[in-house]
Amino acid sequence: MFKYSVAALIKNDKEEIFVVKRSKNETEHPGYWGLPAITIKPFELPEKALERLGFEKLACKIEPVSFLGAIYQERPNYKLILLLYEAKVISGEPNVFIKNKYEDQVWTKDFNILKPIAEKGSACVQLLFYLKGLIKEENIILKLDDQLIKN
Repeated sequence: MFKYSVAALIKNDKEEIFVVKRSKNETEHPGYWGLPAITIKPFELPEKALERLGFEKLACKIEPVSFLGAIYQERPNYKLILLLYEAKVISGEPNVFIKNKYEDQVWTKDFNILKPIAEKGSACVQLLFYLKGLIKEENIILKLDDQLIKN
């Protein structure tokens, strides 16, 4: 089975990025800081899924700025194709507490907050780190096992 997802690298005027803390009840990467992401519905354009991410998980309106890249990854129960977009807030302010989809949120310039989830194989954060020159292609984890995903 394939799963198609889109993740957002949301930046503000201060060049900070918006990161979210996944719930401890999540089945994948529980309790880790990461980028907001959403599964693409059948026949949905990735850009529309990105806009839906804003409404459904962040309680604001976001729009894509540019497509940054894609990554394929094998997970225990499915194969993931993830698309990463840079996005911007065009209305409201992100607030994960309204929608209860994430545990916490922060605007930051420090990419180190994302290092733990990258080391556990987060597709979107690994792709981001690769694009920023923070990890080499040969160090990207393209096949996750249950131990990497659940701890």
